Amino acid sequence: MKKTVLTILLSMLIIGCQKMETVKTTELGVEIELIDISAKENTKTGFTLIQLDTLITNRCEKELTAVSYELQLLDEKGELIKAYQRTYFGEDKSLSLDESVKDHMGFQDKLEKQPSSFRLAVIEVQDIEELPLVHLPLPEEYLYKAIGLDRLENELPIKIYVRIDHMGAEDIAEIEDEETIQRVTELFCQVKIADETNTFVTDNYNLVIFYFADGTQKGISLNLYNLEIQNHHIEHIYELNDFGPFWQACRELAKPEYE
Repeated sequence: MKKTVLTILLSMLIIGCQKMETVKTTELGVEIELIDISAKENTKTGFTLIQLDTLITNRCEKELTAVSYELQLLDEKGELIKAYQRTYFGEDKSLSLDESVKDHMGFQDKLEKQPSSFRLAVIEVQDIEELPLVHLPLPEEYLYKAIGLDRLENELPIKIYVRIDHMGAEDIAEIEDEETIQRVTELFCQVKIADETNTFVTDNYNLVIFYFADGTQKGISLNLYNLEIQNHHIEHIYELNDFGPFWQACRELAKPEYE
């Protein structure tokens, strides 16, 4: 559901502007209202910080899960200096008819010339059929349920693969013994989602993959000991409760990839 649409031209300077008249553009069944825009140049570095606050409202019958819009910076002749795109993702909550959500676009760039005006445009929308919702974990939710592994309640995997990263050096466990698989799976099913966190570490990217008899597999990525989910280009990291016993069992079974 993508096409170029008519844009709105605001003939005013935006440099240092904090408040302005409300502007709306409605295309593709979406209304975007400009709430606030500011552009400030750092004379020492030459970079301009531009920030834009909008209100996105669904005006169509379909539930929307993504809305892409564009800010085009223009010079005094109306010629394009730079264009910046932003996509709002509903992630685990869609926008129904007449429902609104606030969104923010912010970027810093070194512009060849300062803009005299700008255009605001809706460029693409995706509904729930085109971009289905992805469940985001909730506090106190069991990890296996949060990642869609409810089948572990009634079915054991035939293999569990674990990669433990030690700043580039890796220990690997390939668990195929049924008794050990059952023990490790039971420990995994006790792990719960805790709070979302901004903590991120480098060179500690761990991985657990469950393989099943029907040929399917399901894995999780771990940033050290936290669950890492990449959802529509948005990264979420969640702390985990009762994770220690499961991970300790994996560590005891793992061996260096290269000895």
